[in-house]
Amino acid sequence: MGGTGKLKDAVEKYKLEGLTGTYASMPKPRYDDLTADHQPQAAILQAAAKLPYFKTGTKGQNMRDRAASRANAGFAINL
Repeated sequence: MGGTGKLKDAVEKYKLEGLTGTYASMPKPRYDDLTADHQPQAAILQAAAKLPYFKTGTKGQNMRDRAASRANAGFAINL
């Protein structure tokens, strides 16, 4: 194993590998600086909703709705 860490801690980190679920439901352990891989990226949905094309009108409403309420419901995987 190496280092001064405990085997128990290493096993707990390993258990998170490959875990899937909604982005909002993914565990966010204090020792892990990475976030789950979110497809599509929530940040991209939120940024796109602010673009002039999507910012107003009915054509942009779907994007605004998804960015506002669905970004955290997108599926994610811990890699």
